[in-house]
Amino acid sequence: MEFALNKIDKQWDNYRSLNQHMNDLKRKVMELNGVKEDIDSRMKAELQPRKKLKREVQIWLENVERINGEVQNLNERIGESSTLRRGFHADDVLKRTREVEELIQQGKFQEDLVVDNPQWIG
Repeated sequence: MEFALNKIDKQWDNYRSLNQHMNDLKRKVMELNGVKEDIDSRMKAELQPRKKLKREVQIWLENVERINGEVQNLNERIGESSTLRRGFHADDVLKRTREVEELIQQGKFQEDLVVDNPQWIG
């Protein structure tokens, strides 16, 4: 019985903090998309006919698109959840927040975004 009450209490805490966590996640996603826009601008400036995008940059861009889709999906699932079930999404929100934070850090490319295209070297 005590286990069940502890579980319910934990879910209630998760429910109460879920809105705060979702707001944090949305802010971080906005920051991530700002970094992506900066990368897009740099790419346009750096991409020349004999250059190609670094693979790590391509992977990062794919991961940004993936996480944007996952966050949108999570937001929809939370919106469709009953009041009692919303708290169960807190762990997912925190996990996505950590992923977004990692992508923000990874997106701070210090070097060029492009390399020579070996198909053009001859």
